[in-house]
Amino acid sequence: AQVERLARLQSSNDARTQRQVEELENKVRAAEKARHDRARADLVATHISRQQQLKWKADRKMQDKLEQDHFASQLGELNKRLREEELQRAIDARKERERLDDYLFDQMAQRQAEELAERKAEVDEAEHINQFLADEEGIFQQYAQMCVQELKDEGKTTKPIELLLTRKEKLFD
Repeated sequence: AQVERLARLQSSNDARTQRQVEELENKVRAAEKARHDRARADLVATHISRQQQLKWKADRKMQDKLEQDHFASQLGELNKRLREEELQRAIDARKERERLDDYLFDQMAQRQAEELAERKAEVDEAEHINQFLADEEGIFQQYAQMCVQELKDEGKTTKPIELLLTRKEKLFD
């Protein structure tokens, strides 16, 4: 009976030890599983974090490209608008120069017409003066001839008056 009791005790100790070993093995397995789960969760979190960072990087790259495209588009439109404005300024400047040239041409034509009218008036006046002088000369010559004839009729010498008339003709030729 003691052997049985010892065997039972031994069996009970063995069972308890076995339970403790199993319990300890279960705890170790649970700890390893928890550590493995934590490691797996860390790997998943790291993977997710890396994926998120890669996505952010790709999004940022795409946003930068969109901004660059937008900037290039805006710059193109600005350049086009500036070229159009420059062209319009050149057209306006040319129209202004043409308008000014037309004005100056009209002014020159008017001045030439005025100068021509003044010259014509001067020529007309000179012709009138020449005609008047010719008429006066004719009247004078007629008077001088009458005087010379009168002197001849009276029998007086006409040489002095003829000399004066000849000198006068030489002076005015």
